[in-house]
Amino acid sequence: MGWTTSDLIALQARKLAKASPCATNEGCNDESELHEQIRQECLHRGWMAFHGSMAHRAYRTPGEPDYVICCHEGKLLMIECKTRVGKLSTEQLGVAAWAAKLGHQVHTVRSYEEFLNVANQVNHHDNGTNDGIQTVRPIRD
Repeated sequence: MGWTTSDLIALQARKLAKASPCATNEGCNDESELHEQIRQECLHRGWMAFHGSMAHRAYRTPGEPDYVICCHEGKLLMIECKTRVGKLSTEQLGVAAWAAKLGHQVHTVRSYEEFLNVANQVNHHDNGTNDGIQTVRPIRD
């Protein structure tokens, strides 16, 4: 038995309905897809991204951001990924508050587009604004 045109159209419609809109500001439905998009973007930009396994939360510090990214010129990003309806845990809120107390910002992104908005600020950091992009100074002996 073969596939009819209407069978193929119905299959495509089901696949599109399940596809996560991680490329839009509406937010994504599948956090793992957003993680992969961010990983690929970091590789493309030549950035070093530290990212733990989503399957092994026990191996991570509770509340630790999904990504700690070393960008060019000593700049550092901390990124927490969430689906469009995902909520920050108490531990994640605590880490973000402690980081803020130390002068850092944990960026929560719900879509690839939101990540790009944060990532693109790295190139414009020297504009005198407090945009949450930290410049890390090397320790000198």
